[in-house]
Amino acid sequence: MIGIPKYLELCRKGALALVEAMDGNYGVFVKKRIITNELDCDRLVRTSQDLTYGLTVLGMYYFLTHDAGVMHRII
Repeated sequence: MIGIPKYLELCRKGALALVEAMDGNYGVFVKKRIITNELDCDRLVRTSQDLTYGLTVLGMYYFLTHDAGVMHRII
């Protein structure tokens, strides 16, 4: 983010998009279909890699910003 506010805002938007993509019942991420822009809610087709990438991004965002709302979602 190197001190450029525009980059911080883009990072924030990405982190919040991941938070919105979390499944409230299972606390894990869902995939978004590019063509239809719909979330895929079948938790059984998610891979450990999908889950890890989502959590890693939120963890790094929290590390940089200390956003308590994001920390709550990580936990």
